[in-house]
Formats: sequence, C-alpha cells, structure tokens
Amino acid sequence: MKAQSVKVFYSYAHEDERYRDELEKHLSMLRNKGVIKEWHDRKLIAGNELNHKVLKELQASNIAMFLISSDFLSSKYCYEIELKKALELQEEGKIRSIAILVRPVDYEGAPFEKFVMLPTDARPVTEWDNQDEAWMVVAKEIRKVCQEMLQELDMQDPHEAKKDAGSPEGAEDTIGFREKKKYVLPAPQDKPALFLRARINFSHEAGRTWIMKIIVNGEIIQDQRLLNTPLAEEYKDGRVRPCFSDDNESWHLGYSPNFKDNYYHPRYKVVNRDPYIFLFDLSGIKTRNGKYEVVIEHTGQEGIEAHKNPIIVREVKIF
Repeated sequence: MKAQSVKVFYSYAHEDERYRDELEKHLSMLRNKGVIKEWHDRKLIAGNELNHKVLKELQASNIAMFLISSDFLSSKYCYEIELKKALELQEEGKIRSIAILVRPVDYEGAPFEKFVMLPTDARPVTEWDNQDEAWMVVAKEIRKVCQEMLQELDMQDPHEAKKDAGSPEGAEDTIGFREKKKYVLPAPQDKPALFLRARINFSHEAGRTWIMKIIVNGEIIQDQRLLNTPLAEEYKDGRVRPCFSDDNESWHLGYSPNFKDNYYHPRYKVVNRDPYIFLFDLSGIKTRNGKYEVVIEHTGQEGIEAHKNPIIVREVKIF
C-alpha cells in the first residue's frame, strides 16, 4: 500500500501566530520526510469561504492541534467552532486532539482539561528558560502520535480510515461479567492487524483494571503483539505501567461511561491520547478458511465491585 501522511490541523489565535511558526519549524523533519501534511488558516486562498473551508480541512485531518492561551480561550471561532467540532470528531473516533499550552492561562473547566497537556507537566512554552527545548519536547510527543497513526493508516484503505464502523456497523457490543463474545472476520492478503476499541462501562473519574482477554484463532494475544500504547501511564520515576497482565493474561481497560472523554488519572502521566484503542500485529497466526476468529473475554474477579460492570466494544476490525 502506498505510504500515507498524517494530516495535521492547527487551531490557534492569530495573536499566537509566532508560536505556531515556531512549532512548524520544530516539525520540519516530520514534514520533510512526508510524515505530516499541515493546514492552518494562513493557507486560505483569496475567495475561499472561511467557515466552509476551515471545517472541511478539519474534518479531513487526522490530528487537531490547539495552541492554548488566553487569546485562544477568548476567540469565539477557535473555542466555540474549531474546538467544538474537533471534540465531536474525536468522540466519533475520526481525529486525535492535542492541546499545547503556549502561554499561562486558567483553563479549568475547559473541554480539553482532561487531555494530556504539552509540554511536560502542562508547563507553558513561554515559561521555559529555553523555549527551543520546550518545542523539542512537544515535537517528540507529536512524532509518537504520528507513528501510531501511521501504523493504523497503513493497514486501512485511505477512504475507510475515518469511518467509525462498529461490529456490527455503528453498534456497541456489551460483554458481561465472565462472558465471551466471538467475532469472525475475513483475513487481509498481507500485514494482518487487529484494531479494537473498548472500555469498562463504569462512571468512575479515574481508574483502570486488567479485565479483557483477547484470543485469535486459539492464541492468547499478549503484549509482544501490541503496536500502539493504549492506556500507558508513567510513574513519577519514569517507569511505564504495563498494559498487559501475565497473571490473568488480560489487558487493561479504563473506566468510562462513554468513549467521549479521554482517560486520565491524577497520580500518573498518561502517555497516549486515545486510551480505548488497541492495535495488534497478527503476523504468524494461521487463518482458518481465510478468516480470523476473535474472542473477547471478560475476566473480572469476584469481590471487586468495578469488575461487575460490562466491557463495551465499539469496533473490532482486521486490516
């Protein structure tokens, strides 16, 4: 399949244009290698209808980056139109949103408050002694997100990459305590990968637990097959909490009442930005009559209240 680029949309207040320029410079290597294709409103051509063109470009993007400042929050267009639309697209699984704090501002209560804020520890770019270092940190995190997205896009038809198709189409499946659900899916010609979106249906402000076992054609899917970093969290010393438990051969899922809000935990730094997505390499697993049988099992334990809640599966696909 022909290599694809990640389409990046910049949302920023014009008072912060100099910061957007700096970020563009620090993303030069990604641009030069064809990893990203960027768009912002300074690329509008005379005669373009502003609102239509901006929203069209946003809907066609894979990543929306918000440069957060007091001017951004006071901009009706940035905050009420671009941000609102991006959050709708993210809820539908069609885009990832990245918030970059460029200048100090009180953003408590903003819809992006639960995002992982860049740079590190949500320290505004302008408060770094060396702002180039701040932008380097931001650029490296964006590179990681792009690498994950390219793995997903490389295994999808480019016209289908943004389609939020459930299994069945548009539906969510419920897997109750200690229950299983089987999906039989056709195998692709090469580079087989399993794409899964799931959560624990639990109204809890923070938390996750090992509760989901995945079996493909009789093989338990373990961490060596993982291609992305779902629900990855860092301890204060930099170690990353594992997503997979060898003890019960199960994967971590985050507590959430919906797929709308990004997972967060007050004691840890969340490494990725879409904790409900899992992407696995299925290379070496033999097909059965040209198909894969995917079994998702609820492995909750007796006596743990949260484990009584079901697993909600929005998508199960093989590319």
